[in-house]
Amino acid sequence: MELQELRDQINLYDEVLSATFVKRMDAAMQVARYKKEHNMPVLDATREREVINRVTENRDEAMLMPSITICTFLTITNGFKLFDQNLALTSGMPSEQSQMLALNIFQTFYGRNGWAGAGQAKAVVFCLLVVLIALVQLRLTRTKEVQQ
Repeated sequence: MELQELRDQINLYDEVLSATFVKRMDAAMQVARYKKEHNMPVLDATREREVINRVTENRDEAMLMPSITICTFLTITNGFKLFDQNLALTSGMPSEQSQMLALNIFQTFYGRNGWAGAGQAKAVVFCLLVVLIALVQLRLTRTKEVQQ
């Protein structure tokens, strides 16, 4: 097969997937409306587990692990590094209840006279924490990956 034929085939699959996803989202909205009308809880843990098991039972988890590893790593590290949204939206208020760790370090270093050393110490501990969590997560998911 030529490259363009392969790309055309992928484009066709993308169109089918997109249309199917839209239909699935419409069905999910109907389920949400039904649950709201009948005062049912949104989350049904048993049903959620059934769906996940059904979808994944014929899939090879090891083939998905590289993607899972990358997505999990990026999600965790980006969550820890969340700073600008936290600063722009709430600035940690009210009473620093919505303050994320990165914003706390920033405000300790720049917002309090004589606390620069404490801010630096927090930053070092924060860095070590992110590295430790990333390495543990990487080790746990790498063991499930298929070696090619």
